[in-house]
Amino acid sequence: AVGVYYYNSGSGNKLAIDNGASGGEITLNANGMIRLYDNTEISGLVTGLLGATISGAAVSLNNSSNFATNINTGTSTGAVGIGNNTGNTAVTIDSGTSAISIGTGGQARTVNVATGAADQTAKFGSTTTSSTTTIQGGTNGITLTTGAGTGDIKVAANIIGQGAASGVTGATTGTGTDTTTLNLTS
Repeated sequence: AVGVYYYNSGSGNKLAIDNGASGGEITLNANGMIRLYDNTEISGLVTGLLGATISGAAVSLNNSSNFATNINTGTSTGAVGIGNNTGNTAVTIDSGTSAISIGTGGQARTVNVATGAADQTAKFGSTTTSSTTTIQGGTNGITLTTGAGTGDIKVAANIIGQGAASGVTGATTGTGTDTTTLNLTS
């Protein structure tokens, strides 16, 4: 039967609103916790002042809507963690036709990509015919290194120095095999 009940559940006094259906109950525990059973829909703004913990099933934020989703914006100083380090869990970031920006603010920082201590393949750029990949650096230049000074840095196309009219080829030098020195001049 539908009704409002006040009872002691063995773990403290509770106030319950029961609609008579299986699982259709709202309880208010003595410690102030409100527990909603079954599916719950809230048509107004939800504001949580002490955080939120959501678990047990998939979570969708702004699914099929045109509203912004903000995480740790404004004056927040807390860390943001997305994904985990346990097993084969994919993390995908996509934006349709808009830009994806990482570390584009005016603060000095280090931006690390695929730097963990494991065998990893890092790919940048697209091989679609008209795609361009730009790697840029300030006055300290760009450094390409391999682990412990071993391994190759391979270039599968011509290298053209800024202002050069054609590709620059490397002259094989040194005592090792396949040792190539590239001098790039404009």
